[in-house]
Amino acid sequence: MRRLMLSFAALALVAGACGDDDDTPPAASGDPSTVSSETTSTTSSTTSTTSTTAPPTTAGDGADQAQLDQSCESLDGFTISFPGDWEAVSDCGQFGPAPLDEPAPATDERTGVVSAFVDPVPFEQVVEPAPGDGAREETTIDGLPAVRVEGQQEAEGLYPEGTAYVRWMVDLSEVRGDATLFLDAYDLGYDIGYDEAVEVLDDMAETVDVTDR
Repeated sequence: MRRLMLSFAALALVAGACGDDDDTPPAASGDPSTVSSETTSTTSSTTSTTSTTAPPTTAGDGADQAQLDQSCESLDGFTISFPGDWEAVSDCGQFGPAPLDEPAPATDERTGVVSAFVDPVPFEQVVEPAPGDGAREETTIDGLPAVRVEGQQEAEGLYPEGTAYVRWMVDLSEVRGDATLFLDAYDLGYDIGYDEAVEVLDDMAETVDVTDR
């Protein structure tokens, strides 16, 4: 009788084990047949940066021209503007920061940073490349043919050898026959730096108005 009861108890345990469908044991670690249903979602954030650069200001722009708030009318038949803190001497022939000394009459004395004068020489002749000339640019000033030249004094002359210069030449043949307007700046050790002097020279050249038409 006791053996029969033990047999029934064993059968009951087996039936209970087989009927427990919800108790599925976890898969062993590393089992290649296991597929994980867990998904991790990662969201990345991208930041866009826009850089705005203002266009550079160059010689001849309105911002520079506004600084040339004085003008001078030369007896050679042209007007030209120059900075408000500069002076003009020698009949609008030389310009520089005030106070500016008047050069000695009938001499080649140069007191100004920038000079302007008309010479009765043919434009075609003076624009021919000369010793020491470097970069050249053909352009127009007041509607007239013009050439801008950068260079260095090649030999001892009016100025020491190696002196840097920028020279503008404007063809006046339409209004004055064989004549050329010269505008220039030389690196002669003025209080104003040479690069700054050249910037002012270039701005002044843009303001030239040939009145002797």
